[in-house]
Amino acid sequence: MSKILIKFIQDKQKWEAMGKIGQSLMSLANQDGEIFGYCGGQLACTTCRVYIAKKYQPLLPKPTEIEEDVLCELPNNINYPEKDYVKRMSCQLKCTSQLNGLTVVIPPPIL
Repeated sequence: MSKILIKFIQDKQKWEAMGKIGQSLMSLANQDGEIFGYCGGQLACTTCRVYIAKKYQPLLPKPTEIEEDVLCELPNNINYPEKDYVKRMSCQLKCTSQLNGLTVVIPPPIL
């Protein structure tokens, strides 16, 4: 399988994208126009944060120490409680065959 299906939800809009194995979820979400990820995947901002249902956590790679530090700086979002969702930086998540069909929630910007 060289391409996988990822489903995105942002501001009640839903769309699907076919990602190449190894492509970041951030770049996949942005392929039809820039949506988020201002630093370009350098873990220098938090604009590409996403929420993924906790049941998929075992399929995700563990965050690096740097990503953990960035995630710890983000406030909790009451719409995506930690008991139900895992918060990640989409620039650090790559398309893999295990993630085929994954749904990714892009939250509103932090004001």
